[in-house]
Amino acid sequence: MRTRYSIIATFLALTLGIFGVGCDSSTDNGELVASFEVETTNSTANFRDRSRYPDGEIESRTWEFGDGETANGQGVEHTYDEPGTYTVTLTVEGADGTTQSTSRDVSIGTQRFEVVVENTGPLLPLTKNGTFRQDGAFDSDIDPGEEAEFAFTVGPEELPETGTAFSFASRFDPSTDAFYAFRPEGIPLFDESGTPRGLDGPVSVTDNIRLWDAGTENAGDKIVEITDDNDDGTLEEDGTTYPAVSDVVEVTIEGQEDQSSGGYEFTVTIQNISDQTGATAENGDPIELSRGTYAAHFDRVPGGDPDDNPEDDVRYPGFITLDDSTASAGLATLAQNGNPADHDAELDAAQGISVPLSPGAFAAHSDAIQPFSLNREASEGIERIAEDGLPATLAETLGEASAVTDGGTFGNGPLPPTPTDAENEQITFTVNASPPSKEAPGDRLSIVTMHVQSNDYFYAFKPAGLPLFDDNGDPIDGTQTAELSLYDARTEADQELGVGINQAPRQPSSDVGPSQDGTVERLTSNIGASSLTDVIEVTVTPVSQ
Repeated sequence: MRTRYSIIATFLALTLGIFGVGCDSSTDNGELVASFEVETTNSTANFRDRSRYPDGEIESRTWEFGDGETANGQGVEHTYDEPGTYTVTLTVEGADGTTQSTSRDVSIGTQRFEVVVENTGPLLPLTKNGTFRQDGAFDSDIDPGEEAEFAFTVGPEELPETGTAFSFASRFDPSTDAFYAFRPEGIPLFDESGTPRGLDGPVSVTDNIRLWDAGTENAGDKIVEITDDNDDGTLEEDGTTYPAVSDVVEVTIEGQEDQSSGGYEFTVTIQNISDQTGATAENGDPIELSRGTYAAHFDRVPGGDPDDNPEDDVRYPGFITLDDSTASAGLATLAQNGNPADHDAELDAAQGISVPLSPGAFAAHSDAIQPFSLNREASEGIERIAEDGLPATLAETLGEASAVTDGGTFGNGPLPPTPTDAENEQITFTVNASPPSKEAPGDRLSIVTMHVQSNDYFYAFKPAGLPLFDDNGDPIDGTQTAELSLYDARTEADQELGVGINQAPRQPSSDVGPSQDGTVERLTSNIGASSLTDVIEVTVTPVSQ
């Protein structure tokens, strides 16, 4: 029987605050305070007045049980005709005529559970990374007159309130530890309107390149830019001269729409043009550009403003701090001997897709209903949450079903991934479920939340839901993540995760992607097998009234 349908989800601190209301009407010393406790057994509730009046005497206590019945007394017992959740109000009156009331919801014939949904995924600032070498050669530096070309796909932003920047590093050879790179924050791949760099053809970004001294000769030395101190067209550092950057290297970027990924493909060409300019090393040797590393990465921490706070910039890994940088071990190795492997490993550790979880819908229900079915067309409610992270339609649909005991939505916005060394973001809600009886097994729990970096993927338990009571009729208790699966609603054409422009973080409005007339399918029941799916943990705990 459907007994209640309400939106009762919030963050843990707010949830605790809600439970405090209705138990105690005031905290001021000396004033009349209305308060009560309740214990329930099946359909019967026992209420005990815990009101206090330090400056006076309580003369009467009136109970309203939420089903139209009332009673008076300090301790009362009431039996309800129907299971459900009732708002019980206690009004106390002092001998001087002062009154206070307090209310709370009391669930009858149900078991309350606390559900915690946690985003366990990391916040990873690099979307793509890799290494490059001379075209057509294996394990080779870029000789004079030669070039390296590589491509990658990204979107204008991976997370809202970020952008996408590009960085690279390549050793100047011969040198002790000089390398070419942009400034630590890289260069933007899109302008403020979202137009990709090089949309109309390759554009040069050479003016943004700097030559850096990695500072590896002495412990604690900083990375410093090698500059033209004498204004003579050459660069100088510690008595060594180097050709101007534009006499050695030319870097171009071309961006174009990419149908296969749903984002943009950028092609980067790094040319050694020293043969054209006649540039050589100080000793007259030809200049080579080493095999190098590259990455497409956030241009700022989500929601940050580098103009106001430089620490909001996302730096190319290897530059430790934005100013007064020391080189990481991997970048130092690249700068010293031109081997990019160690630096690439450092980039790998920071690369991936950062996956928020959307607000979701939940319901405790009997086995007479399920929110979705495999190999059948997704409902409007599933489509709206799987494509756009909007749970209201599914929650309302479930709320109209007589087989649903309790349900609603959880979350007021996306549940973000977790920065390094920070506590995981989580949200807590409570749900009331009918226990097993002779007539029917106990309720099941269904939750649905969107994999936000997809076009229409969602996390859920099995279509029939998660049994909330074991074979002995006892409520379950503990982590239920292993029971979750990732599903594809197949209502919108899929694009590359974290890249497609029709995915929620990048789409201009809801419901904009090309439709896909398919049926719901399970993508994986082992969400821990991939970093792209291992981002959610769900814990279910029985709690008393």
